[in-house]
Amino acid sequence: MHAHTIIIHHSELCKTNKRAIEIDRKSWKEQFPGFCPDCNGWGNETGEEQKITPELQLCTGCTAINRCGRCGRETMVNGMGPCSYCDWNHDDGVPVKPECLCDLEEWETNQ
Repeated sequence: MHAHTIIIHHSELCKTNKRAIEIDRKSWKEQFPGFCPDCNGWGNETGEEQKITPELQLCTGCTAINRCGRCGRETMVNGMGPCSYCDWNHDDGVPVKPECLCDLEEWETNQ
């Protein structure tokens, strides 16, 4: 039986970017501990930064209770801002992890 093992060789730039974004994510979460976990504070169904358009699906977790995606307070009307407490208006959320474009290697092993 053959098994496949995937090994990712991350560049130094990728490692640096990953460390920096993890620090940013932790800092943002500490600053806004009441953020919506359904949308990561972005206020939409994708859970990441998106331009507000009529086609964008707002976070149902936020809109169901008029919750602000960032501070978590019930200050929004039908999911639309700005928030009367923290002034959030779908303009930030938990920083999104960058896509890794490093090289993948697949190894076949006998097991």
